[in-house]
Amino acid sequence: MSKVCQDMLDNKDNLEEELKVLFDKIDTNHSTDIDRKEFRAYIQSLYKNSGKKITNEIIDKFIKNYDKDKSGTLDFEEFKEFAIKTLKSLSK
Repeated sequence: MSKVCQDMLDNKDNLEEELKVLFDKIDTNHSTDIDRKEFRAYIQSLYKNSGKKITNEIIDKFIKNYDKDKSGTLDFEEFKEFAIKTLKSLSK
């Protein structure tokens, strides 16, 4: 996993494009922002087979930490910051 994450980080041109595709997939109502419901559904889908329970409180903390403009949603730049920090953490 760490090599895959590092490879993604190293390919900066492709990374932004891949993150935009992922952002658009999560933004199911196509509002150009990811709201709590969309983010919650996405994160829970990632963990559904892991046996781990991701609570609404944890998801709300994620959004609060990355929602720089305090809109209650994540725009693409805020999402990109979250995704890159996550990739960096996983690449170690």
